[in-house]
This record gives sequence, C-alpha cells and structure tokens, in this order.
Amino acid sequence: MLNSVAFLRYPASMTHTPPPPPPSEPSWQEALAIPLGLLGAIGGALIGGWIYYLLRVQAGLILPLVVGVFTGIGARRLAPRGGLSLALITVTVALVGALVAEWTTLAHPGSLAQYLAQAPQAFNTKGWILVSIGALLGAIISWAAPPRRP
Repeated sequence: MLNSVAFLRYPASMTHTPPPPPPSEPSWQEALAIPLGLLGAIGGALIGGWIYYLLRVQAGLILPLVVGVFTGIGARRLAPRGGLSLALITVTVALVGALVAEWTTLAHPGSLAQYLAQAPQAFNTKGWILVSIGALLGAIISWAAPPRRP
C-alpha cells in the first residue's frame, strides 16, 4: 500500500532525469577562430609595421608599440571570439612583427638572422620595453574583447 501511495504522489516523469542534450556541432566560425585570428594578427602586424615605418622615417618617432596594438586589433577583427590562445598568438606575432619592422626601418646590412643575433645589443632598453608593452596591449585587446554577436 505504501508503494501505491508513493506512486500516486510522484509521477514517473518527475523521478527520472531528462537525457542530456545532444552535442552540437561547432559552427565554421568556432572551428576557424584560431586561423582567422592568426590571419588578422599578421595583417594587423603588417599595418602596424607600415605605420611604425612612417613614424620612424617621417617623424623620427620610435614607437614600436603600434605594431602590437594593431596586431591585437587585427586579430580581434577577424576572430569570432577572444581567449588565451588568441592572446598568445597575438603576442608572438607582435614581437616578431616589431623586430621585422625595426630591421626594415633601420636598413641593417645583412640578413634577418644576423640582425636577430645582434638584436639584444642593437635594440636599446626603451625599445624592448615599448615592444613588450605593445605586445601586451595587443594580447589584452585580442583576449578581453567580448565575442561578436551573429
């Protein structure tokens, strides 16, 4: 008799947990987030390097942080979402882009490998600090920005 009363009180639909929803397929934007972010970071580094070249040659300003900032903006414009992986990609591309921009601006004789071997001595402390700040700003831009709505 107790079982029949309990059965009347709690229907079977309330005692069972619903099945979990089926896993959803990732959209093409989610699947291509990292490659699109890398492409945007490279494009932003190219634009930032060009602006750095103009500032250095035309105005005499040494602002390698623009490479990092434009790298972050470029990565964020193309990637549908931010995150730690996009920030790490942005930092790497920004550092490489700033070194290449400095190498092309100063017109060092020899190859890029020779310049990179001499870069710690050739690039002053202020330059390294500005490159690092630019790379960190680019990482913050690419990581902290909210995801775009479809």
